[in-house]
Amino acid sequence: MPATDPVATRDKAILLIGWAGALRRSEIAELDRKHAVFTPEGVVITIASSKTDQEGEGVAIPIEPASNPDLCPVSALRAWLGACTLDTAPSSPLFPARTSVGSRPIASRLGDQRGHQDLGA
Repeated sequence: MPATDPVATRDKAILLIGWAGALRRSEIAELDRKHAVFTPEGVVITIASSKTDQEGEGVAIPIEPASNPDLCPVSALRAWLGACTLDTAPSSPLFPARTSVGSRPIASRLGDQRGHQDLGA
């Protein structure tokens, strides 16, 4: 199931990284590029703060590649980062929102309350 456009590529990465890391919608919306670090074993996603992290210490979540390339969160994230032509600063959103017509991602952050609308739906 190859993603064919930037929004589909982003959405695939969001779904696979979110599932593999058991991430909440709000955690996905708050991810910056600096929170995803590729390693020889896959990718480590750092959640800076979350509902269950009352002290705000953050948590590092290692995500390994999947054997099926169509369902691999690491490959999907690499594909998204390769396809994204937006701001590449470390503090920019890892998964930016999309335009109102859904044709392309824009530089603003996904909203955790309307995240389902920001996904190609």
